[in-house]
Amino acid sequence: MASQAVRPPDGASPIVHQPPEFTGITNRRKIMKRILIVLASIAAFVLPMLAFAPAAQAQMPTGVVTNGMAWVPNPNAVPNATDPPYCTLGLVGTDSSGNKIAISARHCVEAKGMYFDGAPVYRWLANGTAGAQFGTIAHRSSGTHLGGYGTDWVVIKLNADADLFSNGPGARIDGIGNPPAFPQVLCKDGVTTGVKCGVVTGTSPGRIASIAFALGGDSGGPAWIDTNYGKIVGLVRGPGEFISIHAVLSEINSGTNPVGKGLVVTNN
Repeated sequence: MASQAVRPPDGASPIVHQPPEFTGITNRRKIMKRILIVLASIAAFVLPMLAFAPAAQAQMPTGVVTNGMAWVPNPNAVPNATDPPYCTLGLVGTDSSGNKIAISARHCVEAKGMYFDGAPVYRWLANGTAGAQFGTIAHRSSGTHLGGYGTDWVVIKLNADADLFSNGPGARIDGIGNPPAFPQVLCKDGVTTGVKCGVVTGTSPGRIASIAFALGGDSGGPAWIDTNYGKIVGLVRGPGEFISIHAVLSEINSGTNPVGKGLVVTNN
């Protein structure tokens, strides 16, 4: 429809009546213009912020994992001088499937709360807090004999990028030693008490008795005979009591879970 001019009184400007279609188009254009102004204002505010926003945090590499390292299954663990929340790794190595693994004591994942297979494990830092995850619980000894935890071992499947080293903070572990006997001297390393040695006073299936000193937090740490340094024979279980590494490996190799089978201790 064409616009129509209305004749005004003499001397006045003509009055033009726009058709309804033209008025609607004009209103929509005004609305769109306002929307564009608002969007431009938002962009002017947000884009500079995006330009300086940090990139997404990349996962940190696992780093070095060794025997003697402190670890916890609880990421919210807190320091406790009389009952430490951490345990000690006994050894690191690679199994026949190429998995990087560590071995420690089963009671470390049950005595202070139940942590099931597949649960993550974390470093325990010198400042008394849990650090980065370095692996997951693969499987553990079965049964309730020998003090409630069976032979008392746990296999930890380490992150694939973990760097394994033989030299730990207090000892070197690079192989498996012969079963000990009285009166050999057994030495052990643990996060709480460090390296301590004492005479082997006896052995029994799955266990080694020695007066080598140990306390809470040392659990799972490596033990060796002083004249055969570097060759692990056991894991710390508690004061005067050690877990035979030969019993541990025998159960792992005869079990149904492939993780840990055919273990070769890291030697570098």
